[in-house]
Amino acid sequence: MMRLLYFLFWLAAAGTVYFLPDAFTDRYFISGQLWACGLAGVAGMVLAYGKGVRCSRVVAVLGVVLLAVWGYGFGEGYLGWQALAVCGALWLLALVAGSAGEEVAYRDVYFVLALSLGVEAAIGIGQFAGLWRGGGQFRVVGTFDNPAGLAAYAAACFPGALYFLGVRERWGRVLGWSVSVLAVVAVGLSESRAGLVALAATGMLYVAGSRKWEWRMVRRWGAVVAVAGVLAGWGLYLWKQDSADGRLRVWRCTAEVMADAPVAGHAAGSVQAKYMDYQAAFLEGHPEERWGWLADNVKHPFNEYLKVGAECGVMGLLAVAVGLWWLWHVGRRGGRERRPLFLGVAGIALCGLFSYPLNYPGVQVLLCVLLGLIGRGEKEVRWRGVGVWMGVIVAALALAGFAVYWGWAEVRWKQLSGEALRGGFEEAEKGYQELYPFLKENALFLYNYGAELHHAGRWTESREVMEECEKRLNDTDVQMLFGDNCERVGDDAGAERHFRQAAAMCPVRFVPPYRLMKLYERTGRHKEACLLAIELVEKPVKVPSYTVEKIKRECREVAGN
Repeated sequence: MMRLLYFLFWLAAAGTVYFLPDAFTDRYFISGQLWACGLAGVAGMVLAYGKGVRCSRVVAVLGVVLLAVWGYGFGEGYLGWQALAVCGALWLLALVAGSAGEEVAYRDVYFVLALSLGVEAAIGIGQFAGLWRGGGQFRVVGTFDNPAGLAAYAAACFPGALYFLGVRERWGRVLGWSVSVLAVVAVGLSESRAGLVALAATGMLYVAGSRKWEWRMVRRWGAVVAVAGVLAGWGLYLWKQDSADGRLRVWRCTAEVMADAPVAGHAAGSVQAKYMDYQAAFLEGHPEERWGWLADNVKHPFNEYLKVGAECGVMGLLAVAVGLWWLWHVGRRGGRERRPLFLGVAGIALCGLFSYPLNYPGVQVLLCVLLGLIGRGEKEVRWRGVGVWMGVIVAALALAGFAVYWGWAEVRWKQLSGEALRGGFEEAEKGYQELYPFLKENALFLYNYGAELHHAGRWTESREVMEECEKRLNDTDVQMLFGDNCERVGDDAGAERHFRQAAAMCPVRFVPPYRLMKLYERTGRHKEACLLAIELVEKPVKVPSYTVEKIKRECREVAGN
């Protein structure tokens, strides 16, 4: 029974990384969440028929944190029932890991981690070699949409590969060295600086924990590591200076978001709804600096701790600090067998300093895997009885059923998007109306629904949907669609406001100020249109394109008149 339970558990973890069907609009995120929810439900039912449920303090605290974070976001209107299902699935998977019993050894766990990392690294290297395509604008991403996902997953699995460097069997050492080298090469080829830092740090921590150190050696090697760290950090900064400067600007704006709600934050899930307005205000206040050249749409502050601070305030940061301190305290006496578990959590935590690892369902599940396994070595409570059995069964059935319906809704949404592209606007609009009550908490769905209504000429209804979207996601694209709707219904003041905000959010873009110039021309404000046209003619181009050249030609004509 426990072997079957563990198989389902790891199947859930692997599926969030490798299950990427084209049936979903957001295949890199929704597919992983659905897979986790579905298999967590199945695993929960298997668990209920086992020898009882064992809940450690780690898993209990994780459940309280997940429920509290969801409740805070739900109460403020940022999170909904899908988010609750994901939180429930993550907690149930952690519970499964902690209840699997001693039948499954830590060594078995590390073998699965090393094997998964080897596959992921091989995929990334194959992408660099041109054997298959990467994701989007990036060449090396593994099975993720961005190098950040590959880096975070590698950082979490890397200690599992390092474990085999010290085993007696030759095949184990070969596995450890092979996977470790492949991981470093793949992350290096992905050009993820956060991933390289995390791999280097977890590697050094693993080596440092594998031997006894005298105080003199600690001071000597500590100084060497500190100097090497400073030099490496400076080199990584110069490697992609524009990217690094852009993240510094994002962190600075996020600090202003935190300053407006320092104690409790703005609520979980609020950053992507509020951040861009702060960015627009910041860039308007610093027009002489180069920040505007680096600005783009931002949904995450590239730092998990700043995100916690913006959404949950100082209280959230204190909770994170206490949790990390406790894990460090327990890890000091964890022994060699359990050390990779703690280092895997440390790898994710290090990536969180410069990236967004917890945006990926695969990393979320893996983190809960590690925390659940850590809980196996701590004090626990065994739950028995018919009430516990029935409670777990009901929760598991509800989660599995919800995942099935959610999956059907996502597949239907993808079908409607295809029908709209083929010109079937009436059928698509009817389908969107049917899905709206269930998917209205998904900002991307709301944006697509608003866009479909706009294309169908139902601009007033599109504005209403975009008002809902703006509460969950607010960026340049949302403001542009909002402004277009306003212009279509004759609300020129509203259109000007939204076009101005879109231009302020991302000053490097040409379309928002161009639409504002056209609005000025149409409403007889020729002087303002001419000034804006001159500004666009002189504006430097970050990414050359036919659209930008066309805008510049038209602006020259307006400026000449």
